[in-house]
Formats: sequence, structure tokens, C-alpha cells
Amino acid sequence: MELINSLLLEIKEELLNEPVVKQYFLLLEQIKKNNELHDLKEKIKKAQVDLSLHFGSSKKVHQKKKEELLRLQKLYDEHPLIVNYNFVFNEVNNLLKAIEEILK
Repeated sequence: MELINSLLLEIKEELLNEPVVKQYFLLLEQIKKNNELHDLKEKIKKAQVDLSLHFGSSKKVHQKKKEELLRLQKLYDEHPLIVNYNFVFNEVNNLLKAIEEILK
């Protein structure tokens, strides 16, 4: 068991040294520190609540609330940090899937 633990720690260390994994953690940290993204996330949460509170309202009011939520979500999703994060996230995920396939 000690050998397995040692090998797993080695694999972890190697993974953390992979450029794509380093980029992933760098982007994650940048996203956490980005005030614009934080504010957008808060606005999205409020818009979600607002939309659900107006579910029984007229179609026009409900549609307006839905459009606002979609507009905010689009702003968030198209932010360069989020676009880069999603790309790198998929690359890291593919790397982990490759490792999983090897271990099967």
C-alpha cells in the first residue's frame, strides 16, 4: 500500500506540473479575484430569484425577467476569463479521462 501511495503522490505532482493544469489553477484564481465576474454572478443570482418570483406574472413581465437573466448569463459566459477557463477545463478533463482509461 505504501508503494501505491507513493506512486499516486508522484502522479499528483506530475499532474500539477503539467502546463494545462497550471493554467487551469491560474485561471481559477483570476476568476475568483475578478470583481466584474463576482458582480455579474451576484446579478445573475438576483435575476434568477427575480424570475422565479415573477413566474405567475404576465407573460410580458416574465419574458422581460427571463431576457434580463439570459443577457447577464451571456455577459458572464462570454467574458474572456470564463471562455479561457472553459477551454482549459475541458483540456484538463480530457487529460484526467486519459489517465482513467489507462487505469481501467
